[in-house]
Order: sequence, then C-alpha cells, then structure tokens
Amino acid sequence: MDTVYMTTIGSADGPTSIFLAGELGMGWISLMGLIIVALLLLPNMIFTVKKQATTGCYVKSWIDTVEKVTRITTMLLMIFQLGVEGFHSILAFLIYLFGNVILVITYWVVWILYKKKQTLRRRMILVEIPCIVYLLCAVTLRHWLLLVSAVIFAVSHTRVQQEKMKLIEPDEEEEMNA
Repeated sequence: MDTVYMTTIGSADGPTSIFLAGELGMGWISLMGLIIVALLLLPNMIFTVKKQATTGCYVKSWIDTVEKVTRITTMLLMIFQLGVEGFHSILAFLIYLFGNVILVITYWVVWILYKKKQTLRRRMILVEIPCIVYLLCAVTLRHWLLLVSAVIFAVSHTRVQQEKMKLIEPDEEEEMNA
C-alpha cells in the first residue's frame, strides 16, 4: 500500500496552504512588496515635486551614502525576493497583511497632517514608519537579507534625518513645534 503524504504550510489546511504557496507564492517578484514600496514612495514624490527650496545646507557624509544605498537595496529586496519561500504560517501572513495596511494608512494620514502643519514629531514619525514596514516584512517573511538591509537603513535614515534637523534655525524649529 502506498503512503500518501500531505504537506502544509505552518498549520494551514489544504486550501489555505495552496493559497499561501500558490497565490502568494514567493516567486522572485513580490507584487505585494511592489505595492507597499509604491504606497510609501508616492507621498514622498508628491511632496518633493511641490516642495519649496530647502533651508540650510546639509553636508553629505558617509552615513548619507550608507542611507541611500540601503534605501535602494531595501526597496529592491521588498520587490525582488530571491530565496524567500513564503510565509511560514497563517499568523505570519496575517501579521504581514494587517500590519502593513495599518502602517501604510498611518503613514498617509501623518503625511496629510504634516502637509497641513509641519512638526518635528510628525517628521520623525514619517522617518520611522517605512523602517518599521521593512522590518515587519523581513521578519514575517523570514527574509534575512532584507532584515540586515532594513536594520542598516533604519539606523542610517534616522541619523541622516537628525543631522538635517540640526540645520533648522531655532526660530523655524519653534515654529514647527508650535
């Protein structure tokens, strides 16, 4: 008598494991990763196009280069997920899905609020949310290369923004905090 083996993803049943492995099958391109990156970039592009001349003169340093390289690397790893097999459980998928939905909606709401009134708190939230999104994706997908890139990006991105904020004149800072 032949023995039939059934494989599952985590503790998923048949249809769910087919959904997770098939529909979200982590081929080398992730549509969900592309959508997340696009939703994070869109308000930045709109703001940059409409932005007036910046104040201060930011002197670029090695940390700025690290931030730029890891920003691009992290975004590419969100989209091109080589070596990632998919979600290891339904819970990981749900955390990925709902966590990203909540974070992206929060990001857009804070962008709208920041557009109305620019404060340092809102600016720092806008700096940190993409970092949290990338870290969440890396952990739930068990994408270790993305995790390394996201950690380096988070540290360098935060540091670069702190340096840029130091250039804001005290009067402008009070105005932003008012």
